[in-house]
Amino acid sequence: MDRQVQDIIVDRPAAGVVQVRLHRPEFRNALRTQTLAEIVAELNAAMADPGTGAVVLTGGLDCFAAGADVREMAPLGPVDILTHERQRHWRAIAAFGKPLVGAVCGYALGAGANWRFAATFSSQARTRNSGSPR
Repeated sequence: MDRQVQDIIVDRPAAGVVQVRLHRPEFRNALRTQTLAEIVAELNAAMADPGTGAVVLTGGLDCFAAGADVREMAPLGPVDILTHERQRHWRAIAAFGKPLVGAVCGYALGAGANWRFAATFSSQARTRNSGSPR
């Protein structure tokens, strides 16, 4: 079943492996709600597929992910952020029941750096730079 996606590219580079690549280069792969929803849909499909053994999440060579899409988050207040659907997506990602590999190259900032915590395993290129706001 093909799903319509706009913010990610999905392929199968090897038997049993699904690769999800962030694809919003004009926004340095900033993670908007739609991006997270598309990732969760692919993870749900991978969970339901007995032929899928692992999912690899990657971004671009220069920028894995610049963090949350602040243009989307800016109008939200503190309580809104805590109750926003983004939180449900992050919980679904954290609860994924198969190996989730974060293949990080380039910048991984804010929410992009959080993949280290959500992934079962994170492979980080020497060219990666990561961090979170304080």
